Amino acid sequence: MKPSDSFDKKNLHIIKSKDYLLVLVNYPVWKGFVATNDADIWIEIIPQIEINEKTIKISEEEQKSQQGIFITNDKKVNQVTDEKLIKETIDKILLSVPTEIVELVRPFPNSHWEIIKAVILIGEDFKNLLRSNPALVYLIVNMDKPNPSFIFYSNINLLQRMIREKRKEILRLCGFPDEQSLVKISSKISPNAFSLKSLLAFRIILMSNDENKDRILQLLSFAKKINGNLIHLINFQTELHFILSDGVIFELIEDEDYSQKVKVIKQMIQLSK
Repeated sequence: MKPSDSFDKKNLHIIKSKDYLLVLVNYPVWKGFVATNDADIWIEIIPQIEINEKTIKISEEEQKSQQGIFITNDKKVNQVTDEKLIKETIDKILLSVPTEIVELVRPFPNSHWEIIKAVILIGEDFKNLLRSNPALVYLIVNMDKPNPSFIFYSNINLLQRMIREKRKEILRLCGFPDEQSLVKISSKISPNAFSLKSLLAFRIILMSNDENKDRILQLLSFAKKINGNLIHLINFQTELHFILSDGVIFELIEDEDYSQKVKVIKQMIQLSK
């Protein structure tokens, strides 16, 4: 597909590097294409866009397939021809996205491009999920990592139905226990509290043994909110779940010196043994 033949030219934005052309199409089309400068062969890609930093780059997977193209402000990598033009281009692309959607996507640590794409494809149901359960949003747009057989672009009607009626089915598709209590728990996870790596580690913990799972679900059920420190505590400090009371844990995860305090507590436990 040649972008200039398929889309209105006023909606196309071109970023040129030494060897490649990156073409991005405005919202609501929201597509990305790349081609070498010496061949008019275009490949559709999913670029990584960071709304808060206003940057666009091509993911590591795309880099490998495109022999290392990388659009960024990092001086150590292949630079595009005009950095000022890149900034202006990215600003134009982001301005094409409705402000409401930008604000809904902003709190997430990454996957901004994929989330905006999902809003376009799934519609109002997905926007409502963005407001009520960011963790499920994050799992949906990254579902190909825990479940490579499921491609959300090809299952829009199914996802709309699951979002409205069976949200625990989203968890099941990602390998989590499909329990209604976990759906309620996931709604308390702050968008900036997780990464795909931490969520997958969390899944392994929940599937490991019943005693650990019951304690974790109890702890999370009583938590008013779930931040990155609590996710870390659950994933990597299993012993502390059973030794510390809920109140101490909730105070600990809000502490600015969380990591240092955990070290001190573990030293105290070791000395007591």
